[in-house]
Amino acid sequence: MAHPLDHLPILRMNGAGNEILVLDLRGSDHELAPHEARAIANAPGLRFDQLMALHRPRMPGDDAYMRIYNIDGSLSAACGNGTRCVAYALAREGKAALRLETDAGLIETRRQADMVFTVDMGRPRLGWREIPLARAVEDTREIALDPPVAGAPSRFSAVSMGNPHAVFFVDDAMLVDLEKLGPRIGRHPLFPERANVSFAQMLARDDILLRVWERGTGATKACGS
Repeated sequence: MAHPLDHLPILRMNGAGNEILVLDLRGSDHELAPHEARAIANAPGLRFDQLMALHRPRMPGDDAYMRIYNIDGSLSAACGNGTRCVAYALAREGKAALRLETDAGLIETRRQADMVFTVDMGRPRLGWREIPLARAVEDTREIALDPPVAGAPSRFSAVSMGNPHAVFFVDDAMLVDLEKLGPRIGRHPLFPERANVSFAQMLARDDILLRVWERGTGATKACGS
């Protein structure tokens, strides 16, 4: 029996450094299983940071329902750079503006120029329940990392753009041991759903050097959120 994914084209793209695959399942009822996402990631030439699977829209007025997979097969609720890649892929169908449903809510995209697409990911969620955090925090812009993680800064900011993010502002992001600290902080008990971890170095008011560890994927070259 043929597999539902047989002969389906996979579009491989790059969004600001993120390796993105776009899989169009709008003509199928198949829902990608975690082991299938992992198998795709392990196939020659198909490693990805996020896989964007497009399904038929579930709500009137939407263009697609989008499920986002990490390399370990787990689901991600949002991906800004991946969504821009989806916008480019669907622009070939003549769609300059899109409404895409995700597990984090509605995301809207717009084509600004031939290769320029913008994404409205909605408002940042700063409430501790929205992120979510495991305990009440009055001000999520400055949180003590408790219990501490050896080698990590003691304070960070937390926000959700669909996925939980822990952001540490540091003097020199290149000195951070990302491979060591990223997974330890991402699995900290403060984050019941795990977290993406970013180390940000302010170079200027409009210039930030960012190093990112994403839950379910690991170190990536960019983060659209």
